[in-house]
Formats: sequence, C-alpha cells, structure tokens
Amino acid sequence: MQSLEGCEFSDMEAPRRGSEWFRAVDMNFDGYKDIYMLTSWGATGNESGCVWLYDPESSRFEFSKDFGELDRFTLDPATKTIVTYSNGGMAGTVFRATKYVIEDNRPVAIATVAQDWDFDKKEYHCVVQQRRGRENALVTMRDGWAKPKDDFDAPCEASDPFRGLGDK
Repeated sequence: MQSLEGCEFSDMEAPRRGSEWFRAVDMNFDGYKDIYMLTSWGATGNESGCVWLYDPESSRFEFSKDFGELDRFTLDPATKTIVTYSNGGMAGTVFRATKYVIEDNRPVAIATVAQDWDFDKKEYHCVVQQRRGRENALVTMRDGWAKPKDDFDAPCEASDPFRGLGDK
C-alpha cells in the first residue's frame, strides 16, 4: 500500500465524464507501468496531470515533476518518444507541439513547433526548433511569418507538426 504524494491536489479539477483520468502507462519506456492522473483540462483539448514513475528497486511509485509538466501527450513505444500538444485557439492553428526522448529518466525536448497569431500584423508566426550540435541544444530551423490566403491557412501544419523534420 502506498499514498501518492507530491502532486498539488487542491487545484485539481473534476475529470470530464468518460475520461481516463487515472491510468497506468509506461511514461519512461523502461518496461514498467507508471501512474498518470489528470488534474487539469480545458475545452480546447488541453490537459495536464501528475506522474509517478515506478521504481523497481524500491517497488514504489515516485512523483516526477519533470513528467508532470508535460501537456497532453501521446506515447510512441516504437520510437521511445513522447509528443505533447497544446492548443492555443483559432481552431487549433495557434499551438505548440514538442517531441521528447527520455534521458536520465527525464523527458528531453528534441523538436518543437510553435505557431502563434499576431493580431497587429494579422499574420501567423511559426518557429521550428530541433536539437542539434555537440551541446544537443534546440536550434531554430525555421522562423517564418505568413498572411493566411484563406481561413486557417497557416505556415505550420497543426495536424502533423513534425512532418518533414525527420528523426532526431
């Protein structure tokens, strides 16, 4: 028996009906199921939660602040990557997506795509970064502005933000 500690439960929202608000998933791809608990969600599909990683040496779940800071996520066990996505509005054309690998039992960003809308210029601004170089730092690969030709015509594709970036 173990009490889950470390998560701030006082600000937790009631989960939406039918959600998998408490589930076992292998967040760090180590072969052990970890615990994810949804603590916040929004009408745009954004969500966040708390994560406890299973430690096989102690047979206990340990709270992970690093994994708990991830937005809505998708796990890809085949590539051992996590993709997060947050919707900033405008029918999903304002967004941020990040792809992570696990290093030292922490998620480390290897690519980001962030698109915003500038109300003064009436243009989208998209910045694409990838991890590069000896330091493995995120480097800006593209920094573009674009006026939409029609509704929701944006320079970065929200439905597949990492298309064309290749692997790490």
